[in-house]
Amino acid sequence: MASTSGGGAINATPEYNSISARKARLQSTLEALLNDPVLGDVPKKPTLSDVDTLINLELGSAKRISIRKLDGTSIDVAVMNSATVKDLKLAIKKKVNDMEESRMGHRHISWKHVWANFCLLHHNEKLLNDDSALEDYGIRNNSQSVFYMYEIERLMKMTTSDNSSSLLSQSEQHELINKLGVFKIQGTDRRGLPILRIIGKLFPGKVVGVEAVKKFFEDEIFCALKGRRFSVLYVHSGVDRKENSPGNPALKSMFDAVPAEVVQKVEAVYFLHPSLQCRLYLATFGRLLFSGAASGFYSKMRYVNTLNLLRNSVRWDQLEMPEFVYDYDEEKEEECCPKMDFGLESDHPRLATYRAPSLDWTVSTYSTRSIA
Repeated sequence: MASTSGGGAINATPEYNSISARKARLQSTLEALLNDPVLGDVPKKPTLSDVDTLINLELGSAKRISIRKLDGTSIDVAVMNSATVKDLKLAIKKKVNDMEESRMGHRHISWKHVWANFCLLHHNEKLLNDDSALEDYGIRNNSQSVFYMYEIERLMKMTTSDNSSSLLSQSEQHELINKLGVFKIQGTDRRGLPILRIIGKLFPGKVVGVEAVKKFFEDEIFCALKGRRFSVLYVHSGVDRKENSPGNPALKSMFDAVPAEVVQKVEAVYFLHPSLQCRLYLATFGRLLFSGAASGFYSKMRYVNTLNLLRNSVRWDQLEMPEFVYDYDEEKEEECCPKMDFGLESDHPRLATYRAPSLDWTVSTYSTRSIA
C-alpha cells in the first residue's frame, strides 16, 4: 500500500522499490544474454514474433534464407515454412532496418521505392506475386545465395534498335519516363526550395525521343513547380553514354525548349559525381549546348563529388537515391585525391563570358548506404 502525506505526495513502498529492482535486474540479464555470441541471430530488440520464428527454426517449421545483395554480400533472414513472398519482404525490411539502426542510427528507407525498382529472384524466376508461397518457387531451408536484388532494367532494354523510340507511342514513352523515375520533384535544398531530381543512368536514351521528354516536362514538371523558384540536382553516377545519352542535338533541343521564365527560376544546378570527361566536355562545348535562355543553367552549375558534400546543399532525409548511386559514391571516395585538379571552364579563354561551375573538392571520410 502507498501512504499519502498531508501535502498529497505518494511515498513508494518497499514492495514497489523491490519490483523496480527486479525489473532492472531482468533487463540487465536479458541484455547480457542478447550480447552472447550464441544468440547472435536474435535481434537486439526482439518481438514475440521474432522469438517464435527462431524457435520454429530450431523445430524445423521455419527456414533460413540467404539474401545476396548487389555488392556480393549476404544477409540471412528466417521465415515460417508457410511464408509468402510478402512475408519474406517484411523479414528483409526488418533485418535491414535493424542493421542500419545499429550502424548509424535511424535513417528513413523508402521501401515502396525499393520494391518499385528491385525484386527478388530464385533460380532466375522473379518473385513478383506477394501472395505466392515461397515453397511454390522451390525455396527450402538453408538455401545459399539463391536470392539477390536486381534493378529493374527490363524497361531500359525494351529494344536495341537505333530508332527504337519510333516503336513506342508518345504516351508509352511518357509512361516509361514516369515509371523509371528519371525526373522527379522531390525534397528541398537548404534554402527550402523544391528540387528537380534527375537520375542520368535511368534515362532510356535509346527508347525515349525528344518530343516525349518535352511533353513530360510540360505536363508533369512545369505544372508541379507552379512558377516557384527551384534547384536542380543532376545525378551522373554510372551514366553510360551509349545507353543513356540521346545525343548532342537532342540535348540541345531539350534545353532550348525550356521556357526562359522557368530558367530564371533556377537557383542552382548541382551536378553530382561528374566525370573528368564530362567536365572537359562542358568546358569545351558548354556555351554551344547551353545557349540562349538555357545559358542560365550553365552559370548556376555546381560540381559536387560525393554524397557527403551534397548534404551541405540539400535536405538529405527528403531525397531518395537508387542503390547504384551509393555504390558509385563509395568508389568515388576511394579514388578522390585532394591534390588533383581537373581544370575548370575558366581555364578556357573562349568561355570567359561564362562563370565557371564551382567545384566542391574535399575528401569525404564518411558515406551512407541503404540496402546495397
